[in-house]
Amino acid sequence: MAISANKAGLPRGIRNNNPGNIRWDGKTQWKGMVGSDDKGFIIFESMSYGVRAMNRVLDSYARRGLNTVASVIATWAPAIENNVEAYVRSVEIQTGIDRNTPLGQEHRAALVAAIIKHENGKTIDQAVIEHGLSLA
Repeated sequence: MAISANKAGLPRGIRNNNPGNIRWDGKTQWKGMVGSDDKGFIIFESMSYGVRAMNRVLDSYARRGLNTVASVIATWAPAIENNVEAYVRSVEIQTGIDRNTPLGQEHRAALVAAIIKHENGKTIDQAVIEHGLSLA
C-alpha cells in the first residue's frame, strides 16, 4: 500500500495509523484494517482504529494475567528485537506507574500514550487515544 505524501518521513506507526506498531498475524481481520506494509505491520484506515487495536491487544494480555508495566512491555516488545528494560523505564517515567503495580482500566490511556511515544518518538492527540479506546 502506498504512503500518502503528507505522511512520508513520519515514523512507521504514524504513517500506518498503527501507533503501537502491531504486526499482522496473517489471519486476524482487525476492524479498520486496510492492509499491511512491506514489514508486516498493519495499516489502519484511521489512527482511532490503530488505538482500538492496541486496546484489544492489551485486553488479551490482561486475560492472560499480564497486568504490570513490566509484563506488558516484555510481551509487547520482546527482547529479541527491543531493549525491554529501557522500554519499561520509559513507560514508568511517562506514566508514573511502577513496573510492578497491577494495571487496571484507569491506567489504560496513560499506558497506551506511553507505548505510542516510545514506539514512534512522538505522541498523538489525547482525544484520538480516548476515541480509539472507546471503540474497543
